[in-house]
Amino acid sequence: MKISIITPVLDAAGTVERAVRSVLDQEDPDFEHVVVDGGSTDGTLEVLRRYPNLVLLQRPGSGQAEAMNAGFEAATGEVVSYLNADDSYEPGAFRKVRRRFAEDPAVTFLVGRLRVEEDGRPERIAVPNLDFENMLRFFDRDFIPLNPSCYFYRREVQELVGGYDVRRPYAMDYKFLLEAALRFAFTRTDAVLGCYRIHRGTKTGRTSSDAESWRKARFSRGYRRHLPWRKRMLADVWYLTEGHYLGRRLLGRVAGKVRRWLRY
Repeated sequence: MKISIITPVLDAAGTVERAVRSVLDQEDPDFEHVVVDGGSTDGTLEVLRRYPNLVLLQRPGSGQAEAMNAGFEAATGEVVSYLNADDSYEPGAFRKVRRRFAEDPAVTFLVGRLRVEEDGRPERIAVPNLDFENMLRFFDRDFIPLNPSCYFYRREVQELVGGYDVRRPYAMDYKFLLEAALRFAFTRTDAVLGCYRIHRGTKTGRTSSDAESWRKARFSRGYRRHLPWRKRMLADVWYLTEGHYLGRRLLGRVAGKVRRWLRY
């Protein structure tokens, strides 16, 4: 069973080598690492060319979603995972993933725990939520698997769901996870599989604001149609009191009390 790792990269000379090394250090017998460069000018390509094991694709001008889709098309593995240039895999992650997929052929989407390193905050281990209803609560902590380094899935998942949406550069992974959760069961493993680094230079670090989060929450609200009617009503209450930008500003702690009273 080959594992395909896909890395989109653009001007990440300072971090991409650590990501590449985290794959090589797995000492896995059967993997490939496809790196798609969007036109780096800072020495990233020079770093990547030190590693002949890489499948290096150059797609100048491509965005992150386009690069991820191009990498998937070039990949040949049965199991797929994405690794951003700022992130890394934990030692032994591939071995644990391979064992879980081999033990249970019914597993299609495997999600592990995630090490989160954020500037100015203590390191923590995130335990991602895997329930579709809770994935819609954008402001809840760890409401989804926060970073692709902690999840691996069989190739058939992306073939059915489709590629990452180039029209939604800041919600492409969120949309993919929601669509996948509607079609496949997510399986949890307690192993810590990846490390997610958040700093000012990352996309998450550059766009983390209440207003941006509200736009993503508004996007997620469109998926409430997949819930039973009662849960859809409760989801609307959550959206108005906690998931809505103005609701959070105006209601504050009252929102949490409403949710507890409704057991939501």
